[in-house]
Amino acid sequence: MISDMNSKSRVILASVILIPVLLYWGFGQSPQEHIPDNKGLSNTIDYYLEQATIREWSTDGQLAIRLETEKLEHNPQLEVNYLTNPRMTHLGNEKPFYASSDQGIAFDDNSRTDLLGNVAIYSNKGQDDETTLKTEKLSFFPQQNIAQTDQPVTIKSPDSQMKGIGMDINFDDQILNLHSQVEGTHENAK
Repeated sequence: MISDMNSKSRVILASVILIPVLLYWGFGQSPQEHIPDNKGLSNTIDYYLEQATIREWSTDGQLAIRLETEKLEHNPQLEVNYLTNPRMTHLGNEKPFYASSDQGIAFDDNSRTDLLGNVAIYSNKGQDDETTLKTEKLSFFPQQNIAQTDQPVTIKSPDSQMKGIGMDINFDDQILNLHSQVEGTHENAK
Protein backbone atom coordinates (compact mmCIF):
# COMPACT_ATOMS: atom_id res chain seq x y z
CA MET A 1 0.00 0.00 0.00
CA ILE A 2 2.94 2.31 0.67
CA SER A 3 4.31 1.67 -2.82
CA ASP A 4 0.77 2.31 -4.14
CA MET A 5 0.76 5.72 -2.40
CA ASN A 6 4.13 6.56 -3.81
CA SER A 7 2.91 5.85 -7.36
CA LYS A 8 -0.21 7.97 -6.86
CA SER A 9 1.83 10.73 -5.25
CA ARG A 10 4.29 10.68 -8.09
CA VAL A 11 1.52 10.93 -10.72
CA ILE A 12 -0.18 13.77 -8.83
CA LEU A 13 3.11 15.57 -8.26
CA ALA A 14 4.09 15.16 -11.92
CA SER A 15 0.64 16.42 -13.01
CA VAL A 16 0.88 19.45 -10.72
CA ILE A 17 4.28 20.33 -12.16
CA LEU A 18 3.66 19.48 -15.84
CA ILE A 19 0.12 20.85 -16.35
CA PRO A 20 1.07 24.55 -15.78
CA VAL A 21 4.19 24.13 -17.93
CA LEU A 22 2.20 22.55 -20.76
CA LEU A 23 -0.56 25.15 -20.49
CA TYR A 24 1.98 27.98 -20.59
CA TRP A 25 3.74 26.41 -23.54
CA GLY A 26 0.51 25.78 -25.46
CA PHE A 27 -1.32 29.01 -24.66
CA GLY A 28 1.51 31.30 -23.62
CA GLN A 29 2.31 32.56 -27.11
CA SER A 30 0.16 35.41 -28.38
CA PRO A 31 -1.42 35.16 -31.83
CA GLN A 32 0.77 38.05 -33.04
CA GLU A 33 3.87 35.91 -32.61
CA HIS A 34 2.63 33.69 -35.42
CA ILE A 35 2.09 36.54 -37.92
CA PRO A 36 5.14 36.97 -40.17
CA ASP A 37 6.84 40.36 -40.20
CA ASN A 38 6.17 42.01 -43.58
CA LYS A 39 8.58 44.89 -43.05
CA GLY A 40 11.21 43.11 -45.10
CA LEU A 41 8.73 42.79 -47.98
CA SER A 42 8.14 46.53 -48.42
CA ASN A 43 10.14 46.71 -51.64
CA THR A 44 9.34 43.34 -53.14
CA ILE A 45 7.99 42.71 -56.61
CA ASP A 46 4.60 40.98 -56.75
CA TYR A 47 4.66 40.27 -60.50
CA TYR A 48 6.74 40.85 -63.59
CA LEU A 49 6.20 40.73 -67.34
CA GLU A 50 8.72 40.14 -70.09
CA GLN A 51 8.38 41.70 -73.55
CA ALA A 52 5.39 43.73 -72.35
CA THR A 53 3.35 46.14 -74.45
CA ILE A 54 1.03 48.61 -72.73
CA ARG A 55 -1.49 50.62 -74.75
CA GLU A 56 -3.43 53.68 -73.66
CA TRP A 57 -6.46 54.83 -75.61
CA SER A 58 -7.82 58.36 -75.96
CA THR A 59 -11.39 59.25 -75.03
CA ASP A 60 -12.41 58.97 -78.70
CA GLY A 61 -11.07 55.41 -78.92
CA GLN A 62 -7.82 56.14 -80.74
CA LEU A 63 -4.48 54.67 -79.68
CA ALA A 64 -2.72 57.49 -77.78
CA ILE A 65 0.37 55.89 -76.20
CA ARG A 66 2.12 52.58 -76.75
CA LEU A 67 4.82 51.56 -74.26
CA GLU A 68 7.00 48.53 -74.94
CA THR A 69 9.53 47.24 -72.43
CA GLU A 70 11.80 44.22 -72.18
CA LYS A 71 10.80 43.71 -68.55
CA LEU A 72 8.20 45.26 -66.25
CA GLU A 73 8.37 44.65 -62.47
CA HIS A 74 5.50 45.83 -60.27
CA ASN A 75 6.12 47.05 -56.71
CA PRO A 76 2.74 47.21 -54.89
CA GLN A 77 4.05 49.06 -51.82
CA LEU A 78 5.47 51.95 -53.87
CA GLU A 79 2.72 51.64 -56.51
CA VAL A 80 5.23 51.77 -59.37
CA ASN A 81 6.39 49.64 -62.28
CA TYR A 82 10.11 49.35 -63.03
CA LEU A 83 10.83 49.23 -66.76
CA THR A 84 13.86 47.82 -68.56
CA ASN A 85 14.69 49.42 -71.93
CA PRO A 86 11.31 51.14 -72.34
CA ARG A 87 10.27 52.40 -75.79
CA MET A 88 7.32 54.77 -75.92
CA THR A 89 5.35 55.97 -78.92
CA HIS A 90 3.09 58.95 -78.27
CA LEU A 91 0.47 59.22 -81.00
CA GLY A 92 -1.79 61.80 -79.36
CA ASN A 93 -0.67 64.74 -81.52
CA GLU A 94 -0.59 65.46 -85.23
CA LYS A 95 3.14 64.75 -85.02
CA PRO A 96 3.88 61.60 -83.03
CA PHE A 97 7.06 61.36 -81.00
CA TYR A 98 9.10 58.39 -79.89
CA ALA A 99 11.05 58.06 -76.64
CA SER A 100 13.52 55.49 -75.36
CA SER A 101 15.79 55.01 -72.34
CA ASP A 102 17.76 52.40 -70.42
CA GLN A 103 15.36 52.27 -67.46
CA GLY A 104 12.01 53.70 -66.48
CA ILE A 105 9.54 54.04 -63.64
CA ALA A 106 5.81 54.19 -64.43
CA PHE A 107 3.45 55.11 -61.61
CA ASP A 108 0.36 52.91 -61.12
CA ASP A 109 -2.02 55.88 -61.30
CA ASN A 110 -0.59 56.87 -64.72
CA SER A 111 0.32 60.32 -63.35
CA ARG A 112 3.99 60.12 -64.36
CA THR A 113 6.55 58.04 -66.19
CA ASP A 114 10.24 58.69 -65.51
CA LEU A 115 12.73 57.73 -68.20
CA LEU A 116 16.27 57.23 -66.89
CA GLY A 117 19.64 56.79 -68.60
CA ASN A 118 20.35 57.60 -72.25
CA VAL A 119 16.94 59.19 -72.75
CA ALA A 120 16.21 60.05 -76.38
CA ILE A 121 13.08 61.63 -77.86
CA TYR A 122 12.57 61.67 -81.61
CA SER A 123 10.17 63.82 -83.58
CA ASN A 124 9.65 62.99 -87.28
CA LYS A 125 11.80 59.90 -86.79
CA GLY A 126 13.32 58.57 -89.99
CA GLN A 127 12.43 61.69 -92.00
CA ASP A 128 14.67 64.43 -93.40
CA ASP A 129 13.55 66.87 -90.69
CA GLU A 130 14.07 64.47 -87.75
CA THR A 131 14.70 66.20 -84.42
CA THR A 132 16.40 64.37 -81.55
CA LEU A 133 16.42 65.39 -77.88
CA LYS A 134 18.87 63.65 -75.51
CA THR A 135 19.17 63.82 -71.74
CA GLU A 136 19.77 61.49 -68.77
CA LYS A 137 16.41 61.84 -67.04
CA LEU A 138 12.97 62.91 -68.22
CA SER A 139 9.62 62.91 -66.43
CA PHE A 140 6.58 62.55 -68.68
CA PHE A 141 3.14 63.54 -67.34
CA PRO A 142 0.63 61.95 -69.73
CA GLN A 143 -2.51 63.59 -68.33
CA GLN A 144 -1.08 67.09 -68.86
CA ASN A 145 0.82 65.99 -72.00
CA ILE A 146 4.05 67.60 -70.77
CA ALA A 147 7.59 66.45 -69.99
CA GLN A 148 10.37 68.02 -67.96
CA THR A 149 13.92 67.53 -66.74
CA ASP A 150 16.48 69.40 -64.65
CA GLN A 151 19.38 67.63 -66.43
CA PRO A 152 21.55 68.82 -69.35
CA VAL A 153 19.72 68.55 -72.68
CA THR A 154 20.95 68.41 -76.29
CA ILE A 155 18.54 68.98 -79.19
CA LYS A 156 19.67 68.25 -82.74
CA SER A 157 17.89 68.79 -86.03
CA PRO A 158 19.31 68.74 -89.57
CA ASP A 159 20.31 72.43 -89.51
CA SER A 160 20.67 73.29 -85.82
CA GLN A 161 21.86 72.16 -82.43
CA MET A 162 20.90 73.51 -79.01
CA LYS A 163 22.13 72.71 -75.52
CA GLY A 164 20.85 73.77 -72.14
CA ILE A 165 20.25 72.71 -68.57
CA GLY A 166 16.69 71.93 -67.57
CA MET A 167 13.77 71.84 -69.95
CA ASP A 168 10.03 71.48 -70.23
CA ILE A 169 7.93 70.53 -73.25
CA ASN A 170 4.23 71.01 -73.84
CA PHE A 171 3.34 68.45 -76.50
CA ASP A 172 -0.10 69.96 -77.18
CA ASP A 173 1.33 73.38 -78.03
CA GLN A 174 4.64 71.93 -79.30
CA ILE A 175 6.55 74.45 -77.17
CA LEU A 176 9.93 73.55 -75.70
CA ASN A 177 11.64 75.76 -73.08
CA LEU A 178 15.29 75.37 -72.13
CA HIS A 179 15.82 76.75 -68.62
CA SER A 180 19.47 77.85 -68.35
CA GLN A 181 22.94 77.91 -69.93
CA VAL A 182 21.41 77.77 -73.40
CA GLU A 183 23.77 77.55 -76.38
CA GLY A 184 22.86 76.99 -79.99
CA THR A 185 24.09 76.90 -83.56
CA HIS A 186 22.11 77.17 -86.76
CA GLU A 187 23.20 76.59 -90.34
CA ASN A 188 21.49 78.46 -93.13
CA ALA A 189 19.83 76.33 -95.76
CA LYS A 190 21.75 76.30 -99.05
